[in-house]
Amino acid sequence: MIFFFHLLFYTTIVFVCNVHGDNGELQRILNESKSLYWVDLTSEQIPLWYDSYEQELITGDESSNKDVESIFQCNGPLKWRQHFYKGVIGYTNYSMNFIPKVWEQLWSKNVTLIFIGDSLIHQVESFFIRDTNKYYGYKNKRNQKNENSFHNIFVESMHSSTNKNLFKNVYSDSSHIPHHHTSVTRKENRNTVSIWHIHLIGKNLDYNCTTNNYNQFSIEAINYINSVEKKNALVIPTFGAHFNFEKEINPTANLAGFKKKCKVQNPNMNQPFATFIKSILTDYEFLVSKKDVVNKILWLSPFPQHFSVHEANGYYHSLISDAVTKRDKCVEIQYNITNDWRYNVIQEQIAKRSEYNSLYKDSILFYDNTHYFRYLDDMHVSNLDCTHYCYTPLLLQPIYRVLLEMLKKYPDYKFKIK
Repeated sequence: MIFFFHLLFYTTIVFVCNVHGDNGELQRILNESKSLYWVDLTSEQIPLWYDSYEQELITGDESSNKDVESIFQCNGPLKWRQHFYKGVIGYTNYSMNFIPKVWEQLWSKNVTLIFIGDSLIHQVESFFIRDTNKYYGYKNKRNQKNENSFHNIFVESMHSSTNKNLFKNVYSDSSHIPHHHTSVTRKENRNTVSIWHIHLIGKNLDYNCTTNNYNQFSIEAINYINSVEKKNALVIPTFGAHFNFEKEINPTANLAGFKKKCKVQNPNMNQPFATFIKSILTDYEFLVSKKDVVNKILWLSPFPQHFSVHEANGYYHSLISDAVTKRDKCVEIQYNITNDWRYNVIQEQIAKRSEYNSLYKDSILFYDNTHYFRYLDDMHVSNLDCTHYCYTPLLLQPIYRVLLEMLKKYPDYKFKIK
């Protein structure tokens, strides 16, 4: 009896590592990204991905509908948008939906997802939450709520917040907060999965005026997740939309942010875009080199814009702002162009470092989603917004598959008597 008491008393939680070493499947998925294209859904597939009311909205011709804006996050009518009833080749089979597989990995691997970047990566984060709710039984307000919903089956609580008090112990500058934070606790074992969105570029500028560090607050958040919450991190960054000049950073949404935050115009804005990317990569190399946790980076390539510009790369910048207001619609862009410098700079910097740094084999990976997004000139929010995308449950399935394969590389955690 005494022995049993001591056995319980000295029982501790020990991490049992079960890391899958084979990287072949993940590398194959990364390599196939440039060959992806869109195909029509079959009549049997459509009702699996969309309920009857969603199909009614997609085929409707109303120019103003609150349900369209709420569910699909874009303006109507949707009837002319061809890609609602399309999916990426290899990802149209509903039984292959990667959402439940990703969540099973999140529950078992003690991993926090951290989306870092601008409003486009915020769309990725919000679409991930929406796809989660949709898969597990979420119903729109026209339908009765499913009793077998995600919340009822799996989740004890699901809380979203941008409250500053929640993050006051995370950042050295308490005025800076992530744009969004969702905490999901599972009923079965009370394990909590957190999903962060850190708005690095935009009105909540991730810039330290004293140290001239672009990425300081993102690093502070990840360090907090590692050291205080005792969680591993899977960081998903993307950059590009606010960078309009290759030779000087000058993000459009940051000029006012610098003046408000730092009181002066930042001289570092004159550095090349490549310098910004190098700085971010150096920080990420530090994060994934930590010995006491497992951190990984999945860098998404820039999401294409489809503005009508003479460069044919679809980029928006202030020089074409007058022309944008007169444009009828978003336009097709060339599939592979030499002046897509946002993509080229990031891809080249990662490729160079991968030649001599083994971290880029397993821990810092680049996924080329740019190519299959190039086709989506009909799927932007409105004719005046050729940056942000309408929601569909098929849009991010290729990215979810990469997430799944990366999560498999994290160690499994179990209780063990020591």
